[in-house]
Amino acid sequence: MTPAEPLPRRVALCDANNFFVSCERIFRPDLAGRPVVVLSSNDGCVVSRSDEAKALGIPMGVPFFEIRGLCVHHGVTAFSSNFELYRDISRRMMAVLETCTDRLEVYSVDEAFLSLEIAALEDPEARMREVRRRVLREIHIPVSVGLAPTKTLAKAAAGFAKRHPEAEGVFDLATLSPVERDRFLEDLEVEEIWGVGRRLAPRLRRRGIRSARRLRDMPDHWVLQHLTVRGLNLVWELRGIPCLPLETRETPQKSIQVSRSFGRDTCRKEDLGEALASFAATAGEQLRAQGLRAGLVQVTASSSRHRGTYLSRSAEIPLPRPTAYTPDLIAATREGLERIHVPGVPYAKAEILLLRLTPEGAVQQDLFAQEDALPDSRKQRLMAAVDRINEELGGGALVPAMLRNPHRPWAPRKAQRSSAATTRLEDLPRIQP
Repeated sequence: MTPAEPLPRRVALCDANNFFVSCERIFRPDLAGRPVVVLSSNDGCVVSRSDEAKALGIPMGVPFFEIRGLCVHHGVTAFSSNFELYRDISRRMMAVLETCTDRLEVYSVDEAFLSLEIAALEDPEARMREVRRRVLREIHIPVSVGLAPTKTLAKAAAGFAKRHPEAEGVFDLATLSPVERDRFLEDLEVEEIWGVGRRLAPRLRRRGIRSARRLRDMPDHWVLQHLTVRGLNLVWELRGIPCLPLETRETPQKSIQVSRSFGRDTCRKEDLGEALASFAATAGEQLRAQGLRAGLVQVTASSSRHRGTYLSRSAEIPLPRPTAYTPDLIAATREGLERIHVPGVPYAKAEILLLRLTPEGAVQQDLFAQEDALPDSRKQRLMAAVDRINEELGGGALVPAMLRNPHRPWAPRKAQRSSAATTRLEDLPRIQP
């Protein structure tokens, strides 16, 4: 089980605290110390909570309508999700972290693993406290940091730092004695171990394995028999033996999906076409950002499972040649819509799925393919210019003309959406004279 690349002697996990809420507070400093929640698409469920909201007993994932009265009574501020803002703040945070290490693995929008190999002769904990102060100073996002010999233990240490104020945001497992480390793992519930999912945890509990310490001490042959090699890697990580290298290169995606539940049901084919075109434009941006092209577009439209008879239909549209050209993707969604649309059905959700993804430079040319009116090289230059303008002026500066319609009955509800002040000129804060 020797890893393919050298592993750091110590790894740190940097995890943003209540990330979506923290992003909203950047431009609302008046909300510091007050209960705040962020809602999912269509203002449906709670997806992020401030510590003050957690103290009120607001659970993660609860439908907002169930706690609306509680929010009014306790003065809880609720925001609609603003993923454009969150993505940009995440990008800025990762850019700062990247300057603090020789190797960085961006694990999610609010988490990253840092190699501390270059800091082996320094005080790693002091170094990460300075990193934490820098992220707060430059990005205004509070983070918790866990240090350990393995990624699994670093994840557990970061969770401890987040839950225990006395750690002051940073916790290093190396500061614990062997007895203290045993106690630390004994207090870590098996469900809280990184890599133990909802299906595996009940199986482990039925066998009397309720803590990370108990799992760590299981014999290798038992782990291999019941949990496979992946489970054995997890157990070794709990023992402090690195098995999971830092993934400094992004793994190419096998598919790209964009889907939305509508703000209200719609029977109009034009609304569905507009929604699918918007999804295609978003998926095209993601394709180009990763240097990929798609060879197949799958289109799906569904009615609500809770209102009337449920209907969901899909169609797959092979593309003549792999592409990341937005107009070609939109044309494919139109063809798919013609195949799946049923008049009179109130559609509540739609999605597109891009498949058969290939790297841009690995697309095989077809000698017998019909020539496009616009050569492929010009398509690439056009999309590169559009992406550059949208990056400089904010998402949506340049979009297909059909998406300029200000009245979108299908658009998700975002009654409490904040501004995108870091990416849109029109959303910049204004100072009154």
